[in-house]
Amino acid sequence: MSIEHYLPSRENPSICDVFKATSIDTWERIKFSRTTPGLKISETTITQNIVYELRLVKRRYLHVGYTLAESKHEDVNGRGML
Repeated sequence: MSIEHYLPSRENPSICDVFKATSIDTWERIKFSRTTPGLKISETTITQNIVYELRLVKRRYLHVGYTLAESKHEDVNGRGML
């Protein structure tokens, strides 16, 4: 699935809709990886997927305002900022 799949309104989602959809999608991925034998998905992979998906959403829904920036020094700045 993708974040867009979980958006309640695919025509005009709010920033809150996007964040809720991101949360649902993330937990579904975690659940799938934990219940599928032989599959291990790391935190880094999940984070990269979130960044990728949010950039796709931003490209499609220009009215949704947020900025993503990946951290160069994750130990100091975290993975990214919204």
